[in-house]
Amino acid sequence: MLQTSTTPHPGHFIPGFDNFRFFNHAQTVSLPSLILLVALAERSSGAYRLWFAVASVWWALIFVTGARGTVLGVLAGLMTVVATRKGDSRRWVSELLRTGLVGVVLYCVFFLAVPAVLGRGHWDQISSVINRSVTHPVSDRGRIWWLAVEMISDSPLLGAGPAHFAHAAPKVDFGAHPHNWVLQIGAEWGLIALLALCVAVALAFRALLGSAAKIDSSDRANHSMLCAWISIGVGILADGLVSGLIVMPVSQLWIALYLGLAWGWTATRHNAYREAAPPAQGWLPGCAFVGLILLSIALYLLGVFPEVKNLQQHEEETFTPAMYPNGVLRPRIWSAGHF
Repeated sequence: MLQTSTTPHPGHFIPGFDNFRFFNHAQTVSLPSLILLVALAERSSGAYRLWFAVASVWWALIFVTGARGTVLGVLAGLMTVVATRKGDSRRWVSELLRTGLVGVVLYCVFFLAVPAVLGRGHWDQISSVINRSVTHPVSDRGRIWWLAVEMISDSPLLGAGPAHFAHAAPKVDFGAHPHNWVLQIGAEWGLIALLALCVAVALAFRALLGSAAKIDSSDRANHSMLCAWISIGVGILADGLVSGLIVMPVSQLWIALYLGLAWGWTATRHNAYREAAPPAQGWLPGCAFVGLILLSIALYLLGVFPEVKNLQQHEEETFTPAMYPNGVLRPRIWSAGHF
C-alpha cells in the first residue's frame, strides 16, 4: 500500500470478515488467550518470542481498527485481575502491558511514522476514534437500546423470541441487534431468562474466584491461567454491553472455547480436593438421555426437514436486494428479520 500510494481502510488488514468489527469481537477473547500463552512460556524459549510477537501484532490491529469495545473489555478484565489477584497476577499483567507497549510502537512506526516520512500522510485511526468518542460516545446506539427497552416492556417475562429484535429493528433503521447483551436477552428471551443468566454468570465467577484457594503460591502457571479466565470473562461482559459480541458466529465460537477451557480448569481445581462422586443411579438419567434424542429427532422432522425439501424457494424468499446489496452473499439471515 505504501508503494502504490494507497490509503488503506482498516478492513484491508482484516481479510475474510464481512465487517472487521467481527474480528475485534474475537480479539476480546483471543488477545488475553495469547497473553496466557506468553505468560506460560519460558522467556528464553522460542515459543515465548513467537507468542509475544503475535500478541503484539494483535494489539497493533486493535489500534489500526479503532476497536473501542475490545479496548473496554481488555481494560475491564485487566482492572478486575489486578483488584482480585493482586500479587499473583504480576506475570500475566506484566506480559499484557509489555505486548501492549510493543503494539503501540508497531502502530506508531508502520501506520504513522513511515507513511509520513514517505509523504503518504498517516493512517491514523486513533484520532478519529477519540473524536467519535467525544462527539458520539455511544455512536447512536441509544436508539436501538431504547427500542430494546420498549420490547422488554411489551413482553417482560418471556420476551419477543430469540433473534426477534431483527423484526422490530427496521423502526430505527440502525441494526438488527441491540449491541448490548443485557438488553438483547431481556428483549428477546425475557426478564426471567435474563435473571437466570445473571445468576449463572455470578455462580460461575464465584466458582472461578474460589478456585484461587486451591492453587499453591508457587504455581505460576495456574495463577496465570486464573488471571486469563477472569480477564476474558469480564472482557466478554464489558465488550458485550456495547457490541454484538454474543451474536456473531466467530466470537460465539471463541466464547464457547473460553467457557470450555475455564469450566474444565475450574472443575479440575475443585475436584482435586474432593472425592469422586458416586455414579448416578436409577432410571432418571436414562430417561433424560432418551428424551434428548427424541427432542432432537422432532426438531429435525418438524423444523429442518420441511425446509430441506425446498431449499431453492427459501433461498429466493431470503435473497432480497436490501439484504444483499450488489449480489454479495452474507450469512446474516436475521439482518432484515428473515428466519
